Amino acid sequence: AIAYGVEFFLRRKISRDVSGWISYTLGQAQADSGPEVIGVFRPDFDVRHVLNLVAKWRIWRGLEVGGRFQARSGRMIEQTNPRYEQRLPWFVRADMRVGYSFDTRLAEMVVYFEWLNMLVRREYLDADCFFGQCRATAAPPISIPNLGIRAQF
Repeated sequence: AIAYGVEFFLRRKISRDVSGWISYTLGQAQADSGPEVIGVFRPDFDVRHVLNLVAKWRIWRGLEVGGRFQARSGRMIEQTNPRYEQRLPWFVRADMRVGYSFDTRLAEMVVYFEWLNMLVRREYLDADCFFGQCRATAAPPISIPNLGIRAQF
């Protein structure tokens, strides 16, 4: 298998009141099973585009708001008989977090609310193929709101 690509990465230092980064990856992959099987094909780890955006803002003293946005193109699905390739649909996800940190005599405390996959998006994992026609299949959406308290002694 051959995989190659390029990544662009821009960040702002974490020590600032506003911090974060943005990254974009453009990649491509090929594999060769030999002419007796199917020859050259795109492996399922060939994800062409990946975009990540992460940001955090210290609003006031211990109050912080942050989030992450990710978008990536779907991976390749290959059917061998008859030969058929299909790229699965894009996956887009957004996460957010609001937290307040403070010190007590016993510990440094953080109270936070976070929500993973707050867009409640489904991720396409495979495709069902029948007579050369393929339909992408998705896992149920996993979306997790979370309220927590962390103590560091």
